[in-house]
Amino acid sequence: VDMAEGSTALSSRNQYVGLSSKSFGTMIAGRHDTPMKLAISKYDLFGDQIGDNGNIFDTKYGTSADFNNRTPNTVAYMTPNLAGFSAILAYVADHDQVNAIEKDDRNKNDAFSASAAYAYKKLFNVTAAYELHHQKYDPSLSTATTRSKEDAWLLGAGVNLMGFKVNGLYQQIKSFDAVDNKTNVYGLGAAYTFGKKHT
Repeated sequence: VDMAEGSTALSSRNQYVGLSSKSFGTMIAGRHDTPMKLAISKYDLFGDQIGDNGNIFDTKYGTSADFNNRTPNTVAYMTPNLAGFSAILAYVADHDQVNAIEKDDRNKNDAFSASAAYAYKKLFNVTAAYELHHQKYDPSLSTATTRSKEDAWLLGAGVNLMGFKVNGLYQQIKSFDAVDNKTNVYGLGAAYTFGKKHT
């Protein structure tokens, strides 16, 4: 399913088709947030602001893809809630359709993304996510030296008790090129809600 921005995309938001049931879970195909992006957003206390987790964990290596993506050409499976446990698996046929160097990557940049989570009521939750990008550039298109793959894993946890909410995130990103590069990203946020809610 090719829903890249600038081609057939109706908007930059999630666009997909799928099937869902309470016992089987959900299967979708189209443009959608990766499990890694969903895990990052889950612990966000400052949506669309400078402290947005997407700004903090949106780390890149040069022309590489980042790890806070809404990807086209995505097929994903989401499990039902199993006594607090849930998981998401996704395969992306082409996560970066037009590379700045290659101009035409011929659908050679695929990716895998997965997450697993556990939540105890609304009091506590923990999430782990992993994502792998393949960067299979065609040497006939360019002689530029590029990494063959990059990956990231993330751990997040949150506590919500008596109006207090505390979230924490840790992410490690690694690129595999001539010299392995690692980036460690940390995030900690807290919020307190008081007063009556108005509708």
